[in-house]
Amino acid sequence: MGSKTLPEEFTDDDLLDYTQRMRIEILDTLRDENGKMTTDPGQQSIALHALADMDRQSLSKKKIQSSEISSEADRQVALIIARMGTSTDSGDPFKVVEGETIRGEEPNPDEIVLPEAKLVHDETNVGIQSMNYRDFVNEYESKNSVDGK
Repeated sequence: MGSKTLPEEFTDDDLLDYTQRMRIEILDTLRDENGKMTTDPGQQSIALHALADMDRQSLSKKKIQSSEISSEADRQVALIIARMGTSTDSGDPFKVVEGETIRGEEPNPDEIVLPEAKLVHDETNVGIQSMNYRDFVNEYESKNSVDGK
């Protein structure tokens, strides 16, 4: 990479790799012979900024990779849906063919023998009913005594 100059010959990936390497070199210069970080607050601030930028760049790359995987999955789903549409004879999966039973179709009531419905008092009322605890207990007890419980 020594022959490349900034910025014309650099691709985006080359530039990101270059800046990462430069940050690592800066961090290496901020260490002493024993590998310990400097105690100078100004240089520590530089190190923290470099480390934060490195973290941000790494996380951004992971997000991009995740997006690429997700978009590939979306593309595969679209292909499957397109294939489903062409798998029927007419190319229309929603076309109704005479004589075929459609799943979810309402049954014909003439074909089914339904028992006679027994309506319970207030069962078909619509709306909100206001009732205090005493009225509720009285109504519950009156229903239970009528039912013989």
